Amino acid sequence: IETAWQTLNDSQKGLSGVENHARLSITHYKGKTEVAAVTNEPIPGVPGTENGVLVFKILRNALDAPDRGKVCIVGRNPEAIWFDDYDDRVIFDEAGLYDYGRVDKKRIEIDPAVDIAV
Repeated sequence: IETAWQTLNDSQKGLSGVENHARLSITHYKGKTEVAAVTNEPIPGVPGTENGVLVFKILRNALDAPDRGKVCIVGRNPEAIWFDDYDDRVIFDEAGLYDYGRVDKKRIEIDPAVDIAV
């Protein structure tokens, strides 16, 4: 997933117009989901982000699109080929991509000593 995103992102550099509007999307049972971003840097004070994060965003879904635009943030896994390869790395999931019973919900603790701008 991350290699595909990087390949797409690199291929769009220097382009303008409609040719640079392609998105990497994956079909999830919740709806069409975009790989919106992949970072290389950790988020200070947030466990699981030491190697960066990947951001999924729901593009469209059924039932009047109640989850459209919601995101899920997971810790990076360069070997991942599907959503399930991130199920042990979920950091934030307002989209509910990992809320389907097979995944144990884990809460993370943010280090209060780290100043995070919101």
